[in-house]
Amino acid sequence: MPRRGVQGPGSRTEGTSHSFKLAATLNKVVDDREEVVTTRAGHEPLVMVALETTSH
Repeated sequence: MPRRGVQGPGSRTEGTSHSFKLAATLNKVVDDREEVVTTRAGHEPLVMVALETTSH
């Protein structure tokens, strides 16, 4: 069973590709101040938003 932070099944290339896509998405959220809704099977959707756009 994979531990948190450790890549599970799949190739290293696939994992790296997902990491680059996540990084690009996070950059878009921060750079463009654009909210991104993420859906996951069996979980409620979540929203990624730049902290500076909130009243923290």
